[in-house]
Amino acid sequence: MTGIVLAPLLCTNRDKVKLILLSFLIMGAFVRAQTPTATITGIVKDPSSGTIAGAKVQVRNLGTNIVHDVETNKDGEYTVPLLDIGQYDVGVAAAGFKKEVKTGLTLQVGQTARLDFTMTLGQISDTVEVTTEAPVTQTDAASVGTVVDNKHVVDIPVNGRQFYSLAALVPGVTPPVQNSTLSFRGGFNVAGASEVANNFTLNGFNNTSVRRKR
Repeated sequence: MTGIVLAPLLCTNRDKVKLILLSFLIMGAFVRAQTPTATITGIVKDPSSGTIAGAKVQVRNLGTNIVHDVETNKDGEYTVPLLDIGQYDVGVAAAGFKKEVKTGLTLQVGQTARLDFTMTLGQISDTVEVTTEAPVTQTDAASVGTVVDNKHVVDIPVNGRQFYSLAALVPGVTPPVQNSTLSFRGGFNVAGASEVANNFTLNGFNNTSVRRKR
């Protein structure tokens, strides 16, 4: 778990202003790091499996119509991070090839979706449209995540309607041992870690209570 610690210092008023400003800048970076976003990454190739550098990649959020434009690097790779969750179209255009658009991609929180393209020779004015979805197996990030969607929340009977009971649907989550720190109020263990090591965010902001030693 990451946090910010400001040690007490003897300083002038001017130094205090600098310290406060620095704390806000650090806090801003910390909050952004926990923003519930997703990433699209991939590689663009020609029919002979050669990579295409400088191809124009356009990622469009179907819900907000916000567009992100990037270009592939010298190895034909592209990455578009910090995308809001939702449905997307991803299009690729390069000189000498037909434009290709992949539709129907739904991004979930913390997901890194890989979308590779193999371009078809032709006029850039021609468009090839393909319906796609992100692969179930995620190989571009070490993190593991599960989304409990609205259908599960509505349909599954949860004792007391406590949201953290839904965590039991996630592989690797187990209830804490009897008489442990949080066993009486909704704690759970993830991948063998202690229940006090969990971090909760709400709309991207830290929502975890701080335990103080007595």
